[in-house]
Amino acid sequence: MGNGHHFSTCGCGTQHLTARQAEILSLAAAGLTAQQIAQCLDIVTRTVEDHLREMRQRAKTHTSVELVARAYAAGRLVPGSWPPRLSSRRCLSVGQQSRRLTT
Repeated sequence: MGNGHHFSTCGCGTQHLTARQAEILSLAAAGLTAQQIAQCLDIVTRTVEDHLREMRQRAKTHTSVELVARAYAAGRLVPGSWPPRLSSRRCLSVGQQSRRLTT
């Protein structure tokens, strides 16, 4: 990772989200666009998009909607809370890799 961030790996073998990525994830789960998230956090939209892309790659998801669903399934976001709240879990691992749904 050439961006200078240090990622720690947990027992599941996946990298933990940074504090900023977790913050972006919770705002995306609340339905905010990358531009709205950038405005809330006083950062540029490109930075938000880069974080979302990196999280999608790490979680092996293709869309931000799928990323949010994965975060709920992994227990990273607390079900039944609004606005979306982060749990104490730090990764997006759901256990065994689930098969991708097709339509």
